[in-house]
Amino acid sequence: MSAFHSFPPSPLLAPFVSALWVHDDLMKPELGTCTVLPDTATYICFLCGDHPIQATHRHRSYTTLSGVSGFQTHRFDLESRGAMSGVTVRLTPWGLSAFLGDAVGAVAEIRVDCRDLFAPAAVRELEDHLFRLKSPKARAQCVENFLLARLRHPRVDELARAACLALARTSGALPIRKLAHDLDLGERTLVRRFQNAIGTTPKKYARVLRLRDAVYLHNKFSSWTEIAYAAGYCDQSHLIRECQDLFGASPEALFPIPRGGDTDKSGEPDRSVSSRLVIAR
Repeated sequence: MSAFHSFPPSPLLAPFVSALWVHDDLMKPELGTCTVLPDTATYICFLCGDHPIQATHRHRSYTTLSGVSGFQTHRFDLESRGAMSGVTVRLTPWGLSAFLGDAVGAVAEIRVDCRDLFAPAAVRELEDHLFRLKSPKARAQCVENFLLARLRHPRVDELARAACLALARTSGALPIRKLAHDLDLGERTLVRRFQNAIGTTPKKYARVLRLRDAVYLHNKFSSWTEIAYAAGYCDQSHLIRECQDLFGASPEALFPIPRGGDTDKSGEPDRSVSSRLVIAR
């Protein structure tokens, strides 16, 4: 079984990073595919090992070692031919712009090798350090030092942050026009500022947010019809279409409704040997 350790970021990184996850044996062929479902965060994953990650996203495939995943509206399926370990950095929705600036939109909907975004020699050196370090805390600190040295825009766009928080309070149900009005902005100005900071439009962000929050209700209701209405969808068919488009499967296939009181009540996605689901908030 793989070991997993979570560390909070240092105060200097806290506005941009929500957590650092240190993994041993993150990817092992016998564990099957790791499916990462869309959420509102972006990720930088620093890996150490000799086997690259094969990432499949809709109809495209990417082969990388350490990589960056910008804002995603569709699932990623990850697999490797050998064991890999490393550190995953979960950023706040606006966090990636601190390292990439306005280029966050260029890494949306894809996975990009870290060597294409940072100096290749520095990335290789970091991967070598992670391989040699045995302490999870030391690995997390090593990645923090790397990121701190590459803070290009160490100020949060407060408008984009306020927009994200306002959408989160309504699980994505707040109309974009109303959001712009509440922020005393024109709708086009809001969209431009949001895209520059987050890498996507407020509408797409709200769509992912609503579906992510909806599936977390799967242990609180007895049917997906009830969940659909509780999450603000027109009906169950609307929820199913959204789940199939963004998550690549029906909600029931991914998150079975508990039956008879003997199903796991943790609120986590259903996991199997052949496919591990990852969704966070």
